Amino acid sequence: NLRDLKCLEIRFCWNLTSISLISFHQLVSLESLTISGCTKLFSSDVVSAHTHEDMIAADYIALPCLEILRIFSCGITGKWLSLMLQHAPVVKELMLKDCKKLTQLWIEEEENAQLNLNQASEASSSGYQNDLSASSAQDGLWCVPLNVTTSLKKITISGCPHLIFDGSREDCQENDRCLLPQSLEQFVWSQCSRKTLRPCFVGNLTCLKKLVIGSRSLECLQLNSCVALECLKIRFCE
Repeated sequence: NLRDLKCLEIRFCWNLTSISLISFHQLVSLESLTISGCTKLFSSDVVSAHTHEDMIAADYIALPCLEILRIFSCGITGKWLSLMLQHAPVVKELMLKDCKKLTQLWIEEEENAQLNLNQASEASSSGYQNDLSASSAQDGLWCVPLNVTTSLKKITISGCPHLIFDGSREDCQENDRCLLPQSLEQFVWSQCSRKTLRPCFVGNLTCLKKLVIGSRSLECLQLNSCVALECLKIRFCE
């Protein structure tokens, strides 16, 4: 009955802990999904048999038309956010606010496309109750998978004070490096806790036109890679 539904908001469902991706698959026209004030939703890495089937299923995309994903004040782990993005191949806008469990962002690149979510899924294949966190995918790490690195146009992040950008595994030691999808046109990061920030882009190509950074600790912003930038805002910079 909901095949024509384009917008879905799930708000303040305090006791809701999980939603089946198979159920989302029935919403074939869904373009916008907002989850707000659901502090327990997707907050656990304990995997039921049903969830395990969701994760390893490769013959369908759960959110085929989703363009906007907003998650506010939610206990979502990095693993679950990565999984949702993996099932939303045309998502254009991602907005995250007050998601305290998200601590590391990793942009997937061609050469290491199999190192994150696939390893996590394989790690769980020996038993449904296994922790899905593989050695390369800690609980707080979330991945923008390869399938959306060409569609994502806008990322807005606020209230995630401990978030760091690892980039690829090989470059994770470069603490100032902030690897972003080359398709990104707008990047807004409020309450950034970094002292030095150097935006970089997958493939060294960029479409970024608008950059907004809100930070009380920022001392150095390196924009060498932002060759398409048209609008720059720096807020609360002491």
